[in-house]
Amino acid sequence: MSDRTLSSLDTQVIKIGDLSVRVAADAMELTQDVTTLAQDYLQSLLEQQETVRIILATGNSQLDFLTAIAQGNLLVV
Repeated sequence: MSDRTLSSLDTQVIKIGDLSVRVAADAMELTQDVTTLAQDYLQSLLEQQETVRIILATGNSQLDFLTAIAQGNLLVV
């Protein structure tokens, strides 16, 4: 999956060697950006196979991401 930014957000992607660093104005913007990236990736997998299993291990700083991805309801088989 290639790096991209969301047109509605000001998130920027900076490449440092092989590392892509995403820079957003605030935590909520970054959460929205990464949630969309994750949902797009999972959707692309579901187009290739019947099921996708993921394990999300996180701390308090990523709870907004877990909530956003769980409420996204964008994944369609």
